[in-house]
Amino acid sequence: MSTAPHLPPLRLAMLSLHTSPYAALGGQKTGGMNVYVREVTREMARRGLLVDVFTRATAPDELHQVRPMDAHTRLIHLPCGPAETLSPEAMFVHTGQFRDALLNFAAQQGTTYHTVYSHYWLSGWVAIQLRRRWGIPVVQMFHTLGRMKNRIVPGMPEAPPGDTRIQGETEIIHQVDRIIAATPAEREQLLMLYRADRRRIDIVPPGVDLTRFHPGDPLEARQRLHLPADAKFFLFVGRIEPLKAVDILIEALGELRQARPDLGQNLAVHVIGGDPQNADPEMQRLQALCAALGLEKQVQFWGRKRKSP
Repeated sequence: MSTAPHLPPLRLAMLSLHTSPYAALGGQKTGGMNVYVREVTREMARRGLLVDVFTRATAPDELHQVRPMDAHTRLIHLPCGPAETLSPEAMFVHTGQFRDALLNFAAQQGTTYHTVYSHYWLSGWVAIQLRRRWGIPVVQMFHTLGRMKNRIVPGMPEAPPGDTRIQGETEIIHQVDRIIAATPAEREQLLMLYRADRRRIDIVPPGVDLTRFHPGDPLEARQRLHLPADAKFFLFVGRIEPLKAVDILIEALGELRQARPDLGQNLAVHVIGGDPQNADPEMQRLQALCAALGLEKQVQFWGRKRKSP
């Protein structure tokens, strides 16, 4: 009786070019995507896959740094322009440097990758070039789409024909082998705004770490936060930027208080994200809006640098 040959484990190249999965959360460009990449990588490793996560170095001491994440995964920092904080637009002109550094790393290590899994459009731009070089499939997740962002950000005009991000996303969508959409709505946006091939799109909702997030005693939670037992409040958790529309939540609170004065002072909004003590323009704008609506006591801002009372 013959036995099946032992196959080596699959090795993935995970691309998170513009932000590291281990970057401090709460910054302008650090949030849900960082957590997503880190947790998906861990889960892939738990299932026996080998994963190398490639990101750009943002400080000189990170250049070419290889950091073990666990026994099956590594985080590799590669050059992509100056080793400092850059906007996505500024990074784009250096993506060729990142691609070449990644190719050199794989060649020097003698590493063969079976699949590329790229996140955000900058990573996707590098991934389709690796696809041409290595002849392996590419799986892409955008997390946000330029055309959709332009539609929902107040005052943002529709992207001109020469918009680099839109052109890049369009080319990526029509070249990658699979696209991961987090929701049915994102799938529809890909179809409607980019004419994506519906046969290449899979919907995979983000998971939840049930060891961290699980039902608890609501009364105990309110006591720990020094909240009234009968308080009614809305919770926002995320980065503080216009795209997140925290202002709409605050304005809705103002309208609700006017329409239902019987709710009294126990109706509130808690905003978790950013740094309330930092002179961030968006944070200042939101705090000014609260003052204009007389909601300073009803809207509380909690940042990662602020301790609970």
